[in-house]
Amino acid sequence: MTDERSTALARRIDPTELGMPSGPTADVALVADAMSRASAKGYTLLGPTTKISYIPPGHVISIRIVEFGGEFNAEQQQAKSNGNWYRLGNGLFALHRSALDQLAAAASISTVKSVTTLEEPSMWKCTHRIRMKSFDGQVVEVERTKILDLRNGSAEAAAMTAGQLKGARQHGAALCESKAVNRCIRSALGLKGGYTVDEKNRPFVFPVLIWLPDMENPRIAEMVAARELGITEGLYGPSYKAVDAGPIEVPVLTDQSDAAEMAAVQTDEREREPIPARQERRQEQPAEQSVEQCVQCGAPLPYRVASYSTDKYGEPLCYQCQQER
Repeated sequence: MTDERSTALARRIDPTELGMPSGPTADVALVADAMSRASAKGYTLLGPTTKISYIPPGHVISIRIVEFGGEFNAEQQQAKSNGNWYRLGNGLFALHRSALDQLAAAASISTVKSVTTLEEPSMWKCTHRIRMKSFDGQVVEVERTKILDLRNGSAEAAAMTAGQLKGARQHGAALCESKAVNRCIRSALGLKGGYTVDEKNRPFVFPVLIWLPDMENPRIAEMVAARELGITEGLYGPSYKAVDAGPIEVPVLTDQSDAAEMAAVQTDEREREPIPARQERRQEQPAEQSVEQCVQCGAPLPYRVASYSTDKYGEPLCYQCQQER
């Protein structure tokens, strides 16, 4: 069965419907009028600035309009998620990590650093920092810290089922990092933790400042050519890379203030996990050793498959039987 949550994508809307040209522009009045039209249409305005009266020299502005599917079919109603949105249980909806990553990519947000540490057994701390350009041409950095406490007796642990808690602890470092990343993106773009039914069906609109290089300048032309040839780092020092956009989702219910940050971990071996943690698990658990059999068809199961199936379905199943289940 195909997981619709993994294939949901945002829909880009043509900015010409707001009176903007199809490409970037340096016309301040045109951009200001487009933002006013978007507000009048009820669109959700995002970004560090919603009123634009100045564009730095050498730059242009591109209006990005993104719409996430808000409808839920019968299967998604039961799963409380349609891939873009998930229910918080209080009449509000929050954006999935995959949707936040699409907004961050459209806004040209990049990662500066991300540090995750194990403070105590079953308690992690992640400090994440991102970078974006504001409309006065200045580079803005946003840093947020998240502490994930899954120790016995903690509020976060108490809100989970036994299966959810086991999976969250197994991938605690990745889950903690995901929450810190979500906080950074929401803060940088002015996103709320929860949206009403009406709000989630509205397009998101945000202007993006783009540097338009003067190719008549030999020095600038050299820099642009170096970047296109992939030798920027050697000439001008290391550049920052965008954060990995792999979705990390396991619904975890907490209080409303933190619910939007609890898009927890899929207990799938393919999800992002720190290298030291993976290496430690490989040493403790021989991946290819067949230690059990599928309870449905009797096929021998490698340790990883048996462990994953037991966590998710309560009994060891082979891959084919998992798909049927």
